[in-house]
Amino acid sequence: MKKIISLVTILFLANIVCFAQVKSFKVEGTEDVPSNKSQDEVVAGLMKSLTNQAIEKAEINLKDYKLSDKEYDEFIKAVPKIEIKSKKIFLKKNSQQCVNMKLNVKIDPEVANAYLEKVKKDKETKMKEMDTKIRQEMVNVNVSTVSATVINTSSTTAVNSANIVVSSDTVSKISINEAVKEANQTKQEVNKLLDNFDNSLKESNNEISKNYEAKISKINTNIKKDQWETTQQYKIRLEKNKKEQKKLEKEKELSINDNKIKIAKLATTTISPLIEKLKSFQSETYYDDGNTNAQIVSLGEVNADEKYFIIKILFEDEQSIISNLIYDFSDIDIEQAKSMYQTPNQFVISPLFSVSEDSDGNAQKVLTAFNVKHLGIVKEKIIKLAATVKQFSEIKKFDFYNNLVNKK
Repeated sequence: MKKIISLVTILFLANIVCFAQVKSFKVEGTEDVPSNKSQDEVVAGLMKSLTNQAIEKAEINLKDYKLSDKEYDEFIKAVPKIEIKSKKIFLKKNSQQCVNMKLNVKIDPEVANAYLEKVKKDKETKMKEMDTKIRQEMVNVNVSTVSATVINTSSTTAVNSANIVVSSDTVSKISINEAVKEANQTKQEVNKLLDNFDNSLKESNNEISKNYEAKISKINTNIKKDQWETTQQYKIRLEKNKKEQKKLEKEKELSINDNKIKIAKLATTTISPLIEKLKSFQSETYYDDGNTNAQIVSLGEVNADEKYFIIKILFEDEQSIISNLIYDFSDIDIEQAKSMYQTPNQFVISPLFSVSEDSDGNAQKVLTAFNVKHLGIVKEKIIKLAATVKQFSEIKKFDFYNNLVNKK
C-alpha cells in the first residue's frame, strides 16, 4: 500500500513539474547610498525593489493580498528563485557611493498566485474563527451606552463616574496578545524611521551651517585701514562687510528653518499612518483568549432612584483584583433589573484590555474594562475602569515634526 501511495505522489509531483510555466526575469538597478543609511540597508532595499519588479513583470499583483512583512518574507523564500548575477559598489565622479545589482528571478505565476490565495484564505479563516469566538452567544445583543465606574474596595460609598458611550466597534477582533505583538512591531518601524529623519535633519543642518560659516569666515570684519585709504572709505568698507556678514547669518537661519520644515513634512507624511495605527492600539479594547472570566463575589447596594446596583467582582490575572462595578439599568425596566439581580449566576464578566507602554518603552497589555453580560436577559454592557494607558513615546517624538509643520 505504501509503495502505491509513493508512486501516486511521485506521479502527481511529476505532473506539476511538467505543467509548470517557470518564467525568468532579468532585472537591474542602481541606487545611491545616502548618509542616513548603511550600505547593507541600501543593498537589501534594492534587492527587494528589483525582486518586486520581476514579480510585477510576471503579472502577480502583491498589493491585492496586503501581505505583512513576515508573510512577504515567507513568500519570497518559498516561491521565487533569486540569483544575484552581480553586485557592485562604486563611486560616482562626485564621490557619491552607489550600489548596482543584477538579478535573475525565476517564478511560476500559477504557483505564486496559488500560494498567495492560500495565504489570503488562511487569514480570512483565522479572522472568521476569531470573530466567531469573540462574538459567541452575542447574536442580537444590544451593547448600550453606560456609565463607567470603579469603586475601590477600601471605599464604601464614594463613586467617581463618567458617561462613556461604548459601541460594539470598540472591541477589536484580534486578541490583546496579537495587538501587543503588532504594536511592538509598529513601534520598531516608527523608531527606525524617526532615527533616519533625525539623522538626516542633523546632518543636513550641519552641512548648511558649514557652508554658510565658510562664506562668513571669508568676510573680514577686523580689517586694517590701508594707508592710501581715507577714513571715510575705510568706514564704508567696514560697514559693508558687517552688513554682508549679518545678511549671511540671517540666510543661514532661514535656510536651516526651511530645511527643518521640509524634512518635517516628509517625516509626517511618511510616519502619520503608523502613528494612527499606534493610537488605535491604545484606544481600542481587546479580549484575551488566555484569561478566565471574573468571578462575582456578591451583588451589593441597589439604588432604584438612580437606577443602578453594585456588582462586586474578583478577577485573578497576574494579580488579584477586587472591584465594585456600577451596573446602570436605566435602559431596561425595573422588573428586568430585579430578575438580573436575583440570578447572579447568569452573569458572564469578561476582562477587556488595551495596549499601554512599560518603563522600558515596550508595549504591554493593561486591564481597562469588563464586558458584563447577563444570559437570562441577553443584555450586555462594557464598563470601563479607571486605568491609565501610558501614551507610546513614539507618538510624543512624532509631535516634534508635527509641530514644525504646523508651526507650533
